[in-house]
Amino acid sequence: MGMTMVEKILARATGRPGVKAGAVVEPAVDLAMSHENGALVINQFLEIYKGTGLNPRLWDPNRVAIIFDHRVPADEETVRYLKEEARVEDEIPLLAPDADASYSRVIEIDASALSPQVACPHAVDNVKPVEAVAGTRINQVVVGSCTNGRLDDLAAAARIVKGKKVAAGVRMLVFPASWRIYKAALKAGYLADLIEAGAVIMNPGCGSSREQAASALRGHNLMIVARGFARIFLQNAVNLGLQVVTCPEIEASAADTLEIASDSVLNQTTGKRFAVEPLPAARQAIMKAGGLISYTRQRLTERR
Repeated sequence: MGMTMVEKILARATGRPGVKAGAVVEPAVDLAMSHENGALVINQFLEIYKGTGLNPRLWDPNRVAIIFDHRVPADEETVRYLKEEARVEDEIPLLAPDADASYSRVIEIDASALSPQVACPHAVDNVKPVEAVAGTRINQVVVGSCTNGRLDDLAAAARIVKGKKVAAGVRMLVFPASWRIYKAALKAGYLADLIEAGAVIMNPGCGSSREQAASALRGHNLMIVARGFARIFLQNAVNLGLQVVTCPEIEASAADTLEIASDSVLNQTTGKRFAVEPLPAARQAIMKAGGLISYTRQRLTERR
């Protein structure tokens, strides 16, 4: 019986001839499977173990594997990307499941029967059909981050808004994923169409999808209150120890004075009080500890 791609990896890592669904394995980790920022992951683990007296079991920075999480298993498009975009010159072997591999569960979805889906705050699994949120007023549209800043994403956005205008009271920000994509979109005319519609073209990069956006707010003794947060920004803010409060119905201006409690926010200027949406206990613990590194270091020290 053939093995799936994951089973092949686990079998090789544990020295077994084969691994099937339900088996318990303990492979010696020597590969960090991440995005292009794999080195950042390793540096974060080094920081966590600093000062604990423990020996960090880390992946070799020279053996970081770049895994494209939207392309499993890898295909010819993955090879094209690595060759043309990442400039990989070595041969790229493709790892794929055996033709006769068996799976513990198979789910078939007829995509043609699905209406467009919207991921609502604050989690990727809080998904609703577009009909369920139709008519919801929005204040900002962001095209970009780590998943929607590719050239074909910008092309799709430009096609939608071409000849139209961004609604009054709505801000549209566009983050090309890289300078290469920025220049390609400029040459293709996509940026011109977006600008004509009223969009603002930002510096290329992943925008709020990376911890730099949250880290810019560190060191200012701030408490961030908002009606909602982008999922990744919220997690990065908590990981960095920023004090964040989700208050879905908050009404306030920059000049108002707010009094923040564990369950509500009082606008002292207007006299109105608004309920707070509590964070999960795990996130509260990380935030209270001053961030993920401090929290993990505490936990490691407790287990010594």
